[in-house]
Amino acid sequence: MRRLVLVSALFVASTSLAGPEPEAPVGTAFRGDWDEAFEEAKRRNVPVLVAIGKDGKDWSSQFKREFLFRFLNDRVIVLVAHRGGEHQPETRVDPKTKETSEFCPLYPAITCAVHAQIYTDKSGLWDWEEAPYLVICRPDGSTHLEKAGGKGPKGLMEKLEEAQFSLGEGVFASDLTRLEKKLAQGDEKREKGMLKGALKVYEKELSSKRTKGHMKVIVEAHLKDLDVKALQMIEEAKEKKDLETLNRIAREMKGREAGEKAAEAVAELEGAGK
Repeated sequence: MRRLVLVSALFVASTSLAGPEPEAPVGTAFRGDWDEAFEEAKRRNVPVLVAIGKDGKDWSSQFKREFLFRFLNDRVIVLVAHRGGEHQPETRVDPKTKETSEFCPLYPAITCAVHAQIYTDKSGLWDWEEAPYLVICRPDGSTHLEKAGGKGPKGLMEKLEEAQFSLGEGVFASDLTRLEKKLAQGDEKREKGMLKGALKVYEKELSSKRTKGHMKVIVEAHLKDLDVKALQMIEEAKEKKDLETLNRIAREMKGREAGEKAAEAVAELEGAGK
């Protein structure tokens, strides 16, 4: 526990030394669907922060502090239940598609309609009286801690780390980003038919100590895609009676279904040639 709190304290201290934080970029810390947010929390085993507020009494200015936003974006899933009132939606233009979309000026990653609907549907789950009111929930939807924002951003970060400690090891967004970059290397090899190279990348990530929980499920999905690719290559090689390719697949995918299928195809073709 001391290590987790110390990490939070050091993180705050290092960012505060740099002066006022710039406004945080639009990101993915805030979710637009209640059920999907908790499903993601279950997969990643991370806490959910519910921020209840209304205009003039909310945590929007704190969430725009870059160090807090980046912490939440990496380690937590955030749902905003904001009643709205005086503020109005704003629009932005996508520089690539040139399409116009609405966003909330207080919580730029979502729309005003989203936070207003969550307020209507879910803010009554807790017996709160004064906004802003922050609640830390477990992935199963139960409440871990109410009134979590009483000591400002630093205190909130510590409370969220305590919640994570009680849940056990979680999968952070930075973990997923690192994993996706590694798996992309394997995907490139897979699409080129370099089965051995792709398998090596995937198996290395699967056995890594850094790959845990939901991350293993992701890697296993890529391994299944590799099997599909290999089986397709086997069918193509059988049609061409390409023994060289079949032998290579049998060798490179040894120990997996595709390797066995390739070996069977080799035996069939060699038997037919006798």
